[in-house]
Amino acid sequence: NSGGNGEMSNFNYGVGVENGGEITADVSGNVMVTGNGTPMSTAASYNCGVYVNGMGAKITSNGGKVTVTGTGVGVSASSGNIGVSVKGGGEITSGGSGAVEVTGNGSKDANGININNHGVNINGSKITSGGNGTVTVKGNSGGNGETSSLNHGVYLETGGEISAGVDGNVIVTGNGASVSTATSNNYGVYVNGVGAKITSNGGSVTVTGTGVGTSSENRGVSVEGGGQITSGDNGAVEVIGNGSANATGNSNIGVYIVSTGSKITSGGNGTVTVKGNSGGKGAMSSDNYGV
Repeated sequence: NSGGNGEMSNFNYGVGVENGGEITADVSGNVMVTGNGTPMSTAASYNCGVYVNGMGAKITSNGGKVTVTGTGVGVSASSGNIGVSVKGGGEITSGGSGAVEVTGNGSKDANGININNHGVNINGSKITSGGNGTVTVKGNSGGNGETSSLNHGVYLETGGEISAGVDGNVIVTGNGASVSTATSNNYGVYVNGVGAKITSNGGSVTVTGTGVGTSSENRGVSVEGGGQITSGDNGAVEVIGNGSANATGNSNIGVYIVSTGSKITSGGNGTVTVKGNSGGKGAMSSDNYGV
């Protein structure tokens, strides 16, 4: 549990692994990491549960299962309180056939003008398994209040990757804005930027996202800017997206794909299934598409 208190207290991490630092276990031992951003409710921004940053920084094993759970904490007009943040070349992975399970919860207590309280955020880094272990990533974004937006359950930015080694399956589940009073642009799963991808090396890929918010553009699954959801070899791909059912604004889309290079596909003969359920309600709500 990180420390820090007061409106000017920032960058407090429950567990921080940076620039060549490593958490691991010998032989086939399991690795379990749990981190909570500052428990002092008056702390401000960038208080992450688990923070892995920099080349060579990693949480891994030598064959055992790796479990990482992080919760971001921050209130008032606070932002960037992420459950699990992996950036700058850092990795969460496993050795051998160990499974990897990552769960991140963005700060649900952030209110006022607040953004970017993601559940799991991957930027120029990866969450993967070294062998055929299943990789499971679950993200619940935070954010609260009428001016809360841009809080994503699972957010992959440029160069961010979720994958599995050999024939391991990949399962990603994201929920935008854990508090229903958040307003706009709260995506369940957001894959945005060149090199941002959810993929496998032959196993199946399943992605489920639900947008949450009261206004507009609360999408279930959004693939943009050259991002991809795909599989290797003959792995099947299934994508399910649900736009926010409580939104009274526009464009609360189940599954949304936009811009050159953005795609949902399989690498070989695997079946691709895409299911989208639009959100939106009320006479003024429009342009809400399933897919």
